[in-house]
Amino acid sequence: MAVNGFDHLNVRTPDFAATLQFLQQALGMKASPLPQFDTMETTAWVYDTRGVPILHLASADVRYAPDEDLPTPPPRSGGAIQHVALACSDYDAMVKRLEISGVAFRENAPEPGVRQVFVTDPSDIVFELNFRGQ
Repeated sequence: MAVNGFDHLNVRTPDFAATLQFLQQALGMKASPLPQFDTMETTAWVYDTRGVPILHLASADVRYAPDEDLPTPPPRSGGAIQHVALACSDYDAMVKRLEISGVAFRENAPEPGVRQVFVTDPSDIVFELNFRGQ
């Protein structure tokens, strides 16, 4: 038995629409409904550029089972998870997209060949956007 890699992260957000809009407009990510849902009103898959679903986004009040306990108040921020890091490409285009979207961000270059952009989504989750070799 072995862990072969990261599959996806489930994000429960108190403001589903704003968070989905942030991921699509500010970060340029694609989304679709989950197979068991017809729309993206309360839940969605969010994909990387390879078409792999890496974020399972859901409204904080969505129950996947009738007896599922929901936290009160709805969760914000990352709790024990400090940030989510995403491998990205085209640093200049991403910075321009964020500027046009009016999204605040912080840049960092922790080592040669690596540039980073840190942004916070409407649920106060920090995303670290990593650009290697750019």
